[in-house]
Amino acid sequence: MRIKLNLTTLFIVSVLLFHCAPGSKTEEPPSGKTVSEAAVINNKTVATLDDLGLTNSDFKNYLRSKYSDLKSVLENDTLTSRLFDSFIEHSIILKSSENESITVNDDEINDYSGRNNLYLNDSTKSSIRDILRIEKFLFKKIYSTITVSDYEIQKYYDQNKKDFSQNQRIELSQILLKSNEEAIKVRGNLLNNSTEFEEIARSKSISQESVKNGFMGVFERGDLPKEMETVVFSLPVNQISRVVESEFGFHIFKVSKIHGGKQKYLKDVSEEIEKILFNTKMIYEYTRYMRILRNNINVKIFYENLFFKYSILKGDENAV
Repeated sequence: MRIKLNLTTLFIVSVLLFHCAPGSKTEEPPSGKTVSEAAVINNKTVATLDDLGLTNSDFKNYLRSKYSDLKSVLENDTLTSRLFDSFIEHSIILKSSENESITVNDDEINDYSGRNNLYLNDSTKSSIRDILRIEKFLFKKIYSTITVSDYEIQKYYDQNKKDFSQNQRIELSQILLKSNEEAIKVRGNLLNNSTEFEEIARSKSISQESVKNGFMGVFERGDLPKEMETVVFSLPVNQISRVVESEFGFHIFKVSKIHGGKQKYLKDVSEEIEKILFNTKMIYEYTRYMRILRNNINVKIFYENLFFKYSILKGDENAV
């Protein structure tokens, strides 16, 4: 089996790409810095990918395209560090796509901006070109080759059947009264004639379901408070429950129908399983291919030149 890919909806790509902000904002110098000092910091090289140099200014432009309130983002060094990692990864993929001579024409840019209601100017046009170049590159190198077989779907279903089972459900009605004495009296009458349940629910119940003859809906275990669940899931159909007290008052329940739990058939969940397996393969192949790209490009990071204090991701001390 094969999932049809829409290039603009690949979920991994969205983590890396620009979001095409309408335009850039005037950048204020960092607190305590003059305009000239800020310019020096912004122009410092923070990374090189082969012969391509990336500066603090490039990174800030990347952040600005994702977040309208850049100042609040930069207040958190840990968040900024992870976004810097994403920026490097984005830059590696973009440079690799350029090395592969992946091209994007104006018609593709106009189509993308139209589908996403983006205003086109020089900034957004450049960002969209980068987005589409990366999408084409990842599709060509990774996603176009991923398939999910019927055997894999069957195996996943067999190993995870409990995830595709439907629990027992009950159709439940109630009469809610203010006092225990009144509830006991009403219940006694119903034990002699349970067919009057709907009429009493409509005329005496103080719950909002009274207009529906007391019908609450369809429930499975876990949907109701424990004190109610214990009672109603042990009730035979059309029998009257004991009085159950809650913060709302005193309840009398009746189960009108029980839907037995059942296993969903493979044919009903095969598409769902295919998507699960496909996404799992996408993540694996993307991670694997990123290692290859990093090995193909000479990446150097100059953490000392960053405008913030970089925080190494725990467990990733040997990362680039």
